[in-house]
Amino acid sequence: MKKKEENLFVWYISELIFGILGLFLIWLGELPWSIFLQWGNPGVDFSLGTLVAVLNIGILSGMAKLFPDLFSKLNDEKARSRSRFFIQLNYVHLFALMALVGIAEEIFFRAAFQSILIMVLPSVPLAIVVASAFFSLAHMNNIRKPFALVSVFIVGLTLGWLFWFTGNLWAAAWSHFLYDIALILGSKWAYKRDPSFLQGEDEAIHDPIPTEARERDKEREGERKIWESQWVRFLLGFLVGLVVILLIFFLKG
Repeated sequence: MKKKEENLFVWYISELIFGILGLFLIWLGELPWSIFLQWGNPGVDFSLGTLVAVLNIGILSGMAKLFPDLFSKLNDEKARSRSRFFIQLNYVHLFALMALVGIAEEIFFRAAFQSILIMVLPSVPLAIVVASAFFSLAHMNNIRKPFALVSVFIVGLTLGWLFWFTGNLWAAAWSHFLYDIALILGSKWAYKRDPSFLQGEDEAIHDPIPTEARERDKEREGERKIWESQWVRFLLGFLVGLVVILLIFFLKG
C-alpha cells in the first residue's frame, strides 16, 4: 500500500483554518480584539519569547537524554515521513509555514480558546492547563505517544503563561515559531551529518531524499556551507543580544 505523503498545500490550508477559527471564536466570545492586534513592549515580548523557546528546547533535550528509550519510540514511520517533508522544504517555505503555524495556532489556542476559558473557569492557572491539554491533544500524531504528549503539553503551558503575562499574542507566536524552526533546523543538520538519522530499524539504509535532489545539493554545498555558517553566527548573535537586552531591562527595573 502506498504511504501517505505530507502535502505543503494542505499544511498551509490547515493552518489558515486554525487561524480563521480562532478569529471566529474571538468574535463569538465577544473578546477584545486588542488581544490579537495590540503590541506590548517589542523588546520585552520578543526577549521573553526567545527565552521561553530556549527553555522549551532545553526541556525537550533533557527529557530525550534522561529517557532515551522512550524518545526512540517516537521514531515511527509517520514521524520520519514528517521529518523528511520538513527538511526538504526550501528556506522560504520553511520560514513562511512556521510563521503561519506560530501565528494561527496562537490565535486559536491562546488568544481565543484560552481567553474564553479564563472567563468561564474559576482560575487563570486552570484555564492555562486546560488550554495546554487541548493544544497537546490537537497534535493527533502524538495521541499514542505519552512522551510526545507531555513535551507538547509543557510547550503549551509556557506559551499560555507567556500570552497571559504579556497580554498580547506576539510573544507567544514568536516563541512558538522559534521553537519549531530550531527543531527543524536541528533535524536538517543532523541529517546532513548522518543520512541514516531518518532510517528505522527495519528499513534498509538508503537516502530518504531523492538522489537527484541530493546531487543538486552537493553541487551547491560549498556556497551553502558558507551561507549557513554566516547565518548561524548572525542568529546566535541576535539571540544573545535579545537575552542581554532582557537582562538589562530587568536589572534596571
